[in-house]
Amino acid sequence: MLLVLGGCGCLVVIIAFIIIGIVFLCGLLSYGFFGSVREPANVVGEHLKEARSKNYEASYEYLSVSLKKEMPFSNFVGHIKANLSIYDSKSHTFGEVKIYNETSTVTGVVENKDGKKTNVMFKLVKEQGSWKISEFDFGIEDMGNELLEEARGNMPSTEIGSS
Repeated sequence: MLLVLGGCGCLVVIIAFIIIGIVFLCGLLSYGFFGSVREPANVVGEHLKEARSKNYEASYEYLSVSLKKEMPFSNFVGHIKANLSIYDSKSHTFGEVKIYNETSTVTGVVENKDGKKTNVMFKLVKEQGSWKISEFDFGIEDMGNELLEEARGNMPSTEIGSS
């Protein structure tokens, strides 16, 4: 086929490779961007997974230095046991991730094994290049509108859909 087209065939092939290269590069760039935006949500998901598996030490490692100072390990384990509807959950969905410099807010819903859904908000900070949970609130609509507004729109952000 290329012999019939002569020089034009080579040009078509070159243009096709250029287009494929551009599409591939755009895909890589968007994956890098959205992958980095999802990172705080992934940290929260792993934190919940480790707690659900009763691997409390691993779950505790997802907390920031400042939160660990406020909540020693024994208190953390007590906190998990007092909030089993969150930590022994069936599923979680994070509908919003906001990142502003070295801080992030992850909001979503945790569904317990009985089907009850609870709104959650986790704040994270970057420590030594890794996201760590610095604060969390459960049932945020029950705590007042100002907290929910803070979670949803107080900082300039990059947002993604459900994960």
